[in-house]
Amino acid sequence: MECPLPLGDPQKAGDNVDPWTHELSCVYARSEQGTPSGQAKAAYCLFAHHTFRGNHGLSITTSPEIAADIVASGALEDMEDSWDWERRIFTPGPVVTDKGPSYAVKDLPGRGKGVIAQRTIRQGEILMLDHPAVLVASDFSSQMQPEMRETFFRRALSQLPRDTQKRLVNLARSDGADPLTPVYDIVTTNTCGVFLGDNVAHIGLFPEVSVCN
Repeated sequence: MECPLPLGDPQKAGDNVDPWTHELSCVYARSEQGTPSGQAKAAYCLFAHHTFRGNHGLSITTSPEIAADIVASGALEDMEDSWDWERRIFTPGPVVTDKGPSYAVKDLPGRGKGVIAQRTIRQGEILMLDHPAVLVASDFSSQMQPEMRETFFRRALSQLPRDTQKRLVNLARSDGADPLTPVYDIVTTNTCGVFLGDNVAHIGLFPEVSVCN
């Protein structure tokens, strides 16, 4: 098996190669303080897989190298001949046993939605299943101007299936957030830390998990 070459060059528009279902959007991260002004650093690209896990979808903002690593690992595969495929194919939500679902999502007065246990949950028990909808390199936000950052996040959501978009835009938001960057607020309020590639830090937005926030 050959590892795929990294895709994504900010000087080229319109890369669209399997398994990614949308044209790539790429941008350079500008130099950090103390380096020559305007010196380009590694590129970030938005990689979208509209049919990931059926109608769930996935948007990833990361380096081309990490995206290539994800493809090479087979993590995006849904086929039954893929490695460990049985553990990948599931319906996001509570784990259901003979005693019923582990939890239910309910409206909590003055607090929005919350996760309420529906049966005894033992320490270490898996109670929730979910797929990521958005993954973003942890250092992406600090490297981008607010306008560019919001543009990328809006595009990441727009390339997901409509049902997934609706779930994300209805997630909790922080008090006093900038009204000009609502999607950035949704992302920063509801994400958790994940690692991709060679243990590179990213943040992940999981629609079901975010209800616990």
